[in-house]
Amino acid sequence: MEDAYSIIATRHKYPDSASYHRLLEFLMNPLQARIVAELPASAEELSRRLGLSSQETTTALDDLLRRAMIYPKENSQPPIYKSWAVPDMLFYTVCAYNPDTPQGKKVIELWREFYKDWYPKLAETFAAKPMPEERVVPAYKAIKDTSMLHACEDVRELIKAAKVIAIVDCPCRVVVQKCHGALDTCFMFDVMADIFIPQGIARHITVEEALRLTDKAEDEGQVHTWINSNYMHNRFMCNCCDDCCVVWAPLTQHGVSVGKRLAKSRFQTVVDPAKCTGDCPICVDRCLFHAIEIKQVPGSTKPKAVIDPEKCWGCGLCVLKCQPKALSMKLVRPLEHIPGLAPV
Repeated sequence: MEDAYSIIATRHKYPDSASYHRLLEFLMNPLQARIVAELPASAEELSRRLGLSSQETTTALDDLLRRAMIYPKENSQPPIYKSWAVPDMLFYTVCAYNPDTPQGKKVIELWREFYKDWYPKLAETFAAKPMPEERVVPAYKAIKDTSMLHACEDVRELIKAAKVIAIVDCPCRVVVQKCHGALDTCFMFDVMADIFIPQGIARHITVEEALRLTDKAEDEGQVHTWINSNYMHNRFMCNCCDDCCVVWAPLTQHGVSVGKRLAKSRFQTVVDPAKCTGDCPICVDRCLFHAIEIKQVPGSTKPKAVIDPEKCWGCGLCVLKCQPKALSMKLVRPLEHIPGLAPV
């Protein structure tokens, strides 16, 4: 039985992580681990290989599917079941548990333990990438009046391009449990939505509801992130914060620039000193990239907001809450800044 868990942990590139073994042992019983280690395969193949009855195989598969531990290959008949290749996707199974139950509390505890092995590896992996895999999509309400806006950087157009839209509670926030923001901030599209909706982990939503949720995310100070290309279709859209995100937090904790994972938008925040009163720290608090300071500037008797262009990722969150309307978004990069690549 231990061999099956080891096979899965090795596939996920954590063969020596005791905490990951404990997590896998909690998520699947020995029979289920044997099944997952044999995937991809059909139910009939699994029964034959493992010497199981049809009922035993079906019961195990149904439970694994219910928690999105596995998924059926698209358009396969009879269904060919596949397993996830990385812990990142297994992470969404957190949302299959009620966090107020003993099981839910235990799965959260186990993921937190695994963070000690997972975060350093994530930071190392991101740091080695030749270019960021994701990019910041500016808050729509901060750039909606810009005539040069392209569809691939308009969060509303990206959402409208999807055939199926689903929302799932952010597993990062579920596990860390220190974010005061809303949980329903992770979007799934098309194939991923089709996998997670039937299990009840994700909820199907309309375009109108998706747009309301993006507005709420912007108001709460969450950064839209998308694949780093001009491709209009993606499996996910996250609305991230810097304290609990399993993409952002590992970088911060291990001294790796967020730029190794997130490309900047084409925009940058600029300040109109004549309008800035300098007596509110809202923009400073809203900036997750630490690009804004309130400080004395030449020619002014009062401190003003000052933007560090190197640290500004062009998310626009500061612009939304600036009461004197002193902040605005300026287009500073050409369209070629966004790679013309489809995701692999």
